[in-house]
Amino acid sequence: MADEPRFDFYEKVIVASANSKLAEIDGRLSAILGRVRCDDGRWFYAVSIYGLDAGWSCYEDELQPTGEFDCRETFFDGTSIRISLDGELVERRLTSD
Repeated sequence: MADEPRFDFYEKVIVASANSKLAEIDGRLSAILGRVRCDDGRWFYAVSIYGLDAGWSCYEDELQPTGEFDCRETFFDGTSIRISLDGELVERRLTSD
């Protein structure tokens, strides 16, 4: 298992998986929005699929590089929210860098 992740944030990738749970997004262009190294050493990524309003999760070996990157502003508009322990919206505000 690789110590370092193969993909960086906002990197464009293609979902390429035989996993039937990913059939809906197989072959789709996506961008890396998050990553975590699992207990078994594999990298797991949060991806945003272009053209869909939902995020998905894929293992590193289910993604293929495109050599291209997007920018943070494509995915984040500066708005932040705070949620209570009960799942209710507590605060919504525009943040600045």
